[in-house]
Amino acid sequence: RLLAHKVANEIIYRVTLRDGPFNTRFAVSGSFSGSKEIYTVDFDGYGLTRITRNGSINIQPAWDHTGTKIAYTSYAAGNPDLYVADLAGGQITRVSARNGINSGADWHPSRNLLALTLSPGGNPDIYSLDGTTGRQMERLTKDLGIDVGVSYSPDGSMIAFSSDRSEKPQIYVANADGSNPRRVTFMGNYNVDPAWHPDGDKLAFVGRDGNFDVLTINLDGSELTRITQGQGDNEDPCFSPDGYYIAFSSTRTGQSHIFASTINGRHQVQLTRGKGGYSNPDWSPKLDW
Repeated sequence: RLLAHKVANEIIYRVTLRDGPFNTRFAVSGSFSGSKEIYTVDFDGYGLTRITRNGSINIQPAWDHTGTKIAYTSYAAGNPDLYVADLAGGQITRVSARNGINSGADWHPSRNLLALTLSPGGNPDIYSLDGTTGRQMERLTKDLGIDVGVSYSPDGSMIAFSSDRSEKPQIYVANADGSNPRRVTFMGNYNVDPAWHPDGDKLAFVGRDGNFDVLTINLDGSELTRITQGQGDNEDPCFSPDGYYIAFSSTRTGQSHIFASTINGRHQVQLTRGKGGYSNPDWSPKLDW
């Protein structure tokens, strides 16, 4: 399978002059026997590898830019705390156990820095902190609304997040330090979970109009494109490193599984199968085999 992946990647590169997705993996939350554990899985849905084994609820995995660490939120100690798994050494470290929630982390694209939602004072806001120690905490949003689902831009200069500061959850972008926030989505009353395209010019997000669906939009609010429609609930979007595909979780088959779509939504394929459900996919950077 490894050789087949390398050959497929080479073919895609010769045709598109971009690296294909076959040397990438997903980090996912897998639900089996009442618990949710963090796993990694190959792009084609094979090669499932278990990362956590605490029998609790482990969600929202996020790869770092080196492909060697995964941050995630776990209820293993009773509170939604932030952990980091070192894939090379096998160590798991609790990085943030502050009062309230410690969730929805995203790594800076070139630094050992995490942005996430914390609520030490009761109101959920976006903060950044050191990815190893959890220290050097800096508050990025200071609005009275609930700010969640942060995502760094590919160059690290901006963040996107969802906020209900306008009464209904909408997508916002701001400078990486939280300054100059501006609203991106104006259609619909529920838009959450933004993810940046690798080129930095558009976002994928989840909107609700009956069901949850995946959409894309340019940063200036133009070219709103629906990726899914009328096929269960579709959530947790993320782009492939080459920007040609979007992965997301979908309940269209009954259980939640990971699907991938071309960026225009025309071609979609199921990646994970079998019993149990998979959610919260995060696409790895290009990995060295």
